[in-house]
Amino acid sequence: MRLGKLENLYLRGNQLNISILSILSGLSSLKSLDLSGKSADRISTPTDEAGKVRDLDLSNNRLNSRILSILSGLSSLKSLDLSENMLTESGFEIKSSHLGKLENLDLSHNNIFNDNILSHLRGLSSLKSLDLSYNMLLGSMTVNGTFFNSSTLEELYLDNTFSPNKLSSGHWSIACSSSIVCW
Repeated sequence: MRLGKLENLYLRGNQLNISILSILSGLSSLKSLDLSGKSADRISTPTDEAGKVRDLDLSNNRLNSRILSILSGLSSLKSLDLSENMLTESGFEIKSSHLGKLENLDLSHNNIFNDNILSHLRGLSSLKSLDLSYNMLLGSMTVNGTFFNSSTLEELYLDNTFSPNKLSSGHWSIACSSSIVCW
């Protein structure tokens, strides 16, 4: 079967081994790949062909922060959904030089507890939308300031990210610029 012109591949919720990224060599036109809902806890290193994928959905798996070093080979990524995984601030580092085209990043519904997450995203110079919703972020955060500086950021989602006692006691502060919409 020839699938050389296949642009979108949806494998959501099936039981295929997540090493599928290593066998995408014949799919040179692939632009969008959905591997969500697989309950996978690891992923293989992508092939050069997988490096052409622009939209990758790995949501609703059991991936941890080590996934980020593996994904650094996907230099064409514009949209990455890592929501509903097991990401933590421990080991969380995005090699921004490899993901310089990334525009949309969804990290919602993970176990990120620290505002240091923003310092790891600082180099994503094309980032337009960032979703940190449903994480228990602690500390203070300045958008377009010390922790995070992105002149391209347009949307920042922070739904249900606050600890009620931290918010009411004034331990959390957010400053958004007039050009960024904070939700």
